[in-house]
Amino acid sequence: MTSVDDVQADMDFLVALRRDLHAHPELGSDEERTSRIVADCLAETGMKVHRGPGGTGVVGTLTVGNGTRAIGLRADMDALAMPETAERSYKSTVAGKMHACGHDGHTTLLLGAARQLAKARYFSGTVHFIFQPAEEGRGGQSGWLMKAFSTFSLRYRLWAADGSRRGAAADKKLVISVYGFAQDEFKEIVYDPFKAICDRRRPHVAIAL
Repeated sequence: MTSVDDVQADMDFLVALRRDLHAHPELGSDEERTSRIVADCLAETGMKVHRGPGGTGVVGTLTVGNGTRAIGLRADMDALAMPETAERSYKSTVAGKMHACGHDGHTTLLLGAARQLAKARYFSGTVHFIFQPAEEGRGGQSGWLMKAFSTFSLRYRLWAADGSRRGAAADKKLVISVYGFAQDEFKEIVYDPFKAICDRRRPHVAIAL
């Protein structure tokens, strides 16, 4: 079981990591450096790492024991196209780009969770650590949905905390219909025989119909 002391022992690393990501922001679909750092950190834990879903996405898969259920934990990685005016030691080093929406923090938090779970291994089942590119736009929502869900994530058997199914069964295909706030780039992607509904900002809670 992970203790407060275990987490505290990782804090210096995580603080330094978050500040490094903050100082080197990358816009959606350009997260080459960020995705390399994420993939390397996941690989160091010994878990299986999938590089490239959605272009610059990364997914780490940790399986412990013989449990058959799986969950997915997601973080976004991209920055915004705006200058950072605040003066701090880890201020953005890239003109016109900054982590103004906290994705550097999201990425760090998920990596911290991955490191602790990989170390403690006090569960039976599978956890997928999903690092999403281009959440702020630049084609990331529809591109991620198509690549990660219709091609990659369909291999996952994801379950929600309440025990209900999310996503589709392994080796099956599905339809993704995006609803809510939509843009021209969003289209319905049809893969018979399954259908999943998800909001553009919440692909991790797609519901199989």
